[in-house]
Amino acid sequence: KNSEPGAPLTGILPSRALVNLLSNSSRLSLSRMQVLVIVSEASISEGTIDYYQVVPVVAKAIEIMMEPKALRQRAELIENTDLSAEALLQGMSTEDFSTKLST
Repeated sequence: KNSEPGAPLTGILPSRALVNLLSNSSRLSLSRMQVLVIVSEASISEGTIDYYQVVPVVAKAIEIMMEPKALRQRAELIENTDLSAEALLQGMSTEDFSTKLST
């Protein structure tokens, strides 16, 4: 933690800083789920992470996520997923689902 200018670099960061960095990176365009997967790979101790230990893990995870094959699979899943109300409600109409909720 380097709260003072000129303080020696320790390589210890708040874990929230990693989450914010990954979430707000416009070049990576990571989904919330991808950020959670990456952060779950980090060794977090008392709300902090060791920069030098987490960087190789993060880099490898991002590399795997950005491989052309993975990107194609992701695009196919998005394209082939039925997001209609009936599909999301397992074949029930919205009215049937509402009725079931109220009983």
